[in-house]
Amino acid sequence: MSDEKIGDLDGASTNFTKAIELKPDYAYAYYRRGNVKDYKGDWNGALDDYTKAIGLKPDFATAYCNRASVRGGKGDLNGALADCNEAIKLDPNLDTAYELRGNVEDDKGDSDAALVDYTTAIKLNPDYAAAYFNRGVAKHHKGDSTGALADYNKAISLWQKAIRQNPGQKQWLQAWIEKAEKAKQHVGK
Repeated sequence: MSDEKIGDLDGASTNFTKAIELKPDYAYAYYRRGNVKDYKGDWNGALDDYTKAIGLKPDFATAYCNRASVRGGKGDLNGALADCNEAIKLDPNLDTAYELRGNVEDDKGDSDAALVDYTTAIKLNPDYAAAYFNRGVAKHHKGDSTGALADYNKAISLWQKAIRQNPGQKQWLQAWIEKAEKAKQHVGK
């Protein structure tokens, strides 16, 4: 089990830094250290590490996805969209790339494009709770109350299933369930 999974983020960061010192061209170590920095809220550090990983391994689709997530969080929607597009070009079956691109498109006000991408993510991974939740948000934006409620309920069901399968993730998953329950209360308003 990796250090990130058991909660020793500082230890994980130290280990990835040591790996980089031993092998400076190890793209995966930059990527994993970027994940730790992202999780800790160091978005600039995460962005630097994801960019370094991509520079070392230009076909690293998941690094593009993670960099897109950070860029989107920092408000760089055009950069996030470009990263999502590159990830999809590199790996057309990468469900998270479509879900992230849907998030960016919805943030840019293009709910129609977002719906297409969320639906693609769901087709690639029918158990992708976040894609159902975000598709529900986009449907709500478009005034499709019935569709939004159906997607929120599906997301909740999948997160409940995930809690049963991964009890250690209960707190994090429960927060998403509560977010979906709140979203349901706003449907039709």
